[in-house]
Amino acid sequence: METLYHYCSTASFNSIVQSQSIWLSSLSLANDTMEGKLVYQAMRRLAEHDGHDAALIEQLLFNIDGLERFFDGLGFCLSNEGDLLSQWRGYASDGCGLAIGFSKDYLEWLSEERDKSKGDALFRLEKVIYDFSEHDTHVRPTYEKVIAAIKSGAFNIIGPKALNVYFDPKELAMSSYGLEEEVIEDPQNQKAFSEFLVSAITLLPVLFTLKSPAFREESEWRLISTNTRTSNPRPLYRSTHDRMVPFHECKLLALEKNPIREVVLGPKHNTPINVVEQFLDDNGFKNIRVYKSEASYR
Repeated sequence: METLYHYCSTASFNSIVQSQSIWLSSLSLANDTMEGKLVYQAMRRLAEHDGHDAALIEQLLFNIDGLERFFDGLGFCLSNEGDLLSQWRGYASDGCGLAIGFSKDYLEWLSEERDKSKGDALFRLEKVIYDFSEHDTHVRPTYEKVIAAIKSGAFNIIGPKALNVYFDPKELAMSSYGLEEEVIEDPQNQKAFSEFLVSAITLLPVLFTLKSPAFREESEWRLISTNTRTSNPRPLYRSTHDRMVPFHECKLLALEKNPIREVVLGPKHNTPINVVEQFLDDNGFKNIRVYKSEASYR
């Protein structure tokens, strides 16, 4: 059974265990400034490689940029690695925190359970992709559908300024600028736009599964949910020293399924192992292996 590790501060560990829940927080406010922006780059590489004309590429990228700017991913970040010094430094209070080892099978089960519940924010467990060529391979099937839809007239309108028409993510519909009113009257154009819309929506989880190769060492997995200004349910908000961060709270159901398999104490964490074991047991997490990091870091 595979284990995925969430590095966190001692305060966050305390909150997760006592509340029996995890928080999926805004990824666009995380430490990587390119979060959610690499689909655009993959689409551009593919379009230029395939030799499409400049007007079509402009239309494609304008609308993909709209998607990336409007949609935010809310994520709970995990790693394949349970005792990695860079993770301790970056995500666990410089080694003073802990790494919670979650069952991958349980997280997949929890995702399926939330699909059955009304009113819960849905999420999926996704593996992060770091290689640019793999980004292109991952995006290409959707890219080809989007290109086909544009060529079939997805953004053709009755009127002289077709390039002024674009996909408005806020409305999930066609919008225009510089013109008072534009409508799509041709049934084929309407069908092409519907095909574009369906294809564009499939990109949403992909936006936050692509990262730069510079982060490869993190071996990251994510529970990912999508957030917009019109999302239902609405996110909650937490504050840091310089920002407000949207998040979804997710209860850890059916604790008898052992969502947490083990806990690793950071190299500078000072709680005795037996105290952590008792804390977990008192809060419903039974028979958890607790051990100290092997990193010689202080």
